[in-house]
Amino acid sequence: MVSLKPFSEESKYLLKRAASAFDLAYKRYLDLQMKEEQSLKLAEEKQRLEAALKKLKATQAQLIQSEKLASLGELTAGIAHE
Repeated sequence: MVSLKPFSEESKYLLKRAASAFDLAYKRYLDLQMKEEQSLKLAEEKQRLEAALKKLKATQAQLIQSEKLASLGELTAGIAHE
């Protein structure tokens, strides 16, 4: 048979401590989940930025090559004119 006696002060204290410990653990769990989500977003953003940088470098190399060819063409035209 179940006894319906009120909790002792010590039992109340222990229950409050357990509830407090659980609350803290749950808050830390939520913080960890949020940090993991932020970490994933940062990793995705890093990949996107690295791809953009690679594309910019390739474009820069093409531009330099085009400028070299244009200069060579001007030089050739100048020599041919003389």
